Amino acid sequence: MLSRKPKLDYAPIGILSDIITQYINYKRSLGFRYGIKEGILFRFSLLSKDYELMKKEISLELLYARCMRKIGEKPSTHQSRVNTILQFCRYAESYGFKVDYRKRTIKDVLYNYRDIGMISL
Repeated sequence: MLSRKPKLDYAPIGILSDIITQYINYKRSLGFRYGIKEGILFRFSLLSKDYELMKKEISLELLYARCMRKIGEKPSTHQSRVNTILQFCRYAESYGFKVDYRKRTIKDVLYNYRDIGMISL
């Protein structure tokens, strides 16, 4: 019999923990399993502890830190992580969070990052 790895505890922490938990429960109520993306949001909540966030706020600096492509990260993995964060931010906005994410700015950063990678080939 195959043994399964024990499920990791991805309980969000910090000031964003309640809204992240609410968002994950919402997505699951729609029929999504939301396993990998739960981990993405958990790591986002860990990172949020390094930033001085006011209640019901998600700063641009936090989004930049989480959305920048990591060295050696596959483009599809990066895209999935960024999409998960941006979908969460839209959800948080609808519940009164102030999200400082300037849609064009993040996309510009991502495209510029990709273009820089192509130039260096």
